Amino acid sequence: MPRLENLKKLASREITPAPPSWPLVFHLLISNNSPNSSSLGASVAASGEASIFSYARNSIEPMYFSTIGGIQRLKEFTGYEVKNLRSTDAEEVFAFIKEAVDSGSGLFAAGPEAGLCYGYDDPGPAEKREVYGFSNWGPALNGTVPWQTFIKYAAAFGDAEGFACLGIEPHPVSAGSILEMIAAAVIGWQEKHPAVSFGMKQEYYGLPAFRKFIEDIRDPQIRPKIDEAYISCHVIQSQTGGRYWLGKYLKQLSVQFTADMQNQILEIGDLYLTVFNKLKQFVDLNIAENRSEEEIQKAVNRLEEAYYADEQILDEFISLRKKV
Repeated sequence: MPRLENLKKLASREITPAPPSWPLVFHLLISNNSPNSSSLGASVAASGEASIFSYARNSIEPMYFSTIGGIQRLKEFTGYEVKNLRSTDAEEVFAFIKEAVDSGSGLFAAGPEAGLCYGYDDPGPAEKREVYGFSNWGPALNGTVPWQTFIKYAAAFGDAEGFACLGIEPHPVSAGSILEMIAAAVIGWQEKHPAVSFGMKQEYYGLPAFRKFIEDIRDPQIRPKIDEAYISCHVIQSQTGGRYWLGKYLKQLSVQFTADMQNQILEIGDLYLTVFNKLKQFVDLNIAENRSEEEIQKAVNRLEEAYYADEQILDEFISLRKKV
């Protein structure tokens, strides 16, 4: 019954503000492998979830498509090799879990939210197998998962983002390369988000999506039609927490630059923290409950302030790239 109890202990610790589950799971895998690493900001940046706003009035899908290509970006941001498996075959996935746990890595598991596998039990007969997961952040593998449940899970999510574990020790990645990758996402995804290639609409991403969200919140006829996850639950909260950790990461990254470049990166980091604070204030107002028009207008004002900071972030990255 191999289990990585230290990885489970790491996962049970609360991180505030909560980042999206995708980068959080990879941060935990990296922390388990390298206890002194500071990887959360890099994982958030690599995931793409904090790069630009996502919104569709009647669906939470755009947020989940924001991480497309994130595993490759994680390798580029952190220097870690990442072994990835996309399969709906439960036998193949279970063998991959065993390999990951036996190597001491643990496993990233796809799902509506990312999950973490930290152990398994393989007593012999397949029907008696169990997988041990942790996902206090949303629906995914969590607790003791019996074989029949695991079969359904692998069939449902194995060909999405799939399963992944860390490979060899990381190689160095230059601060300049990391900054360029962040800038490329912030600027390039405004015109074409990777999710467009997988059926999402471009209008669901970037400043136009953010502006549409504000317009819908402002309209009393449309407001009740907005998926509540965008108003008070995990979608808006994930975007909020992601911006906090990306802002902190950029401020850390800035020390590897000098003079005007360092100051501009610090400014962008501060802008991300402004977006975080304004979005958090919006969430705290909880307009999904019955609120007065005055309270709703106050919430719209917070969104407007977050939007203008996001707009300025785009301008700053465009300016920054011209200097490189």
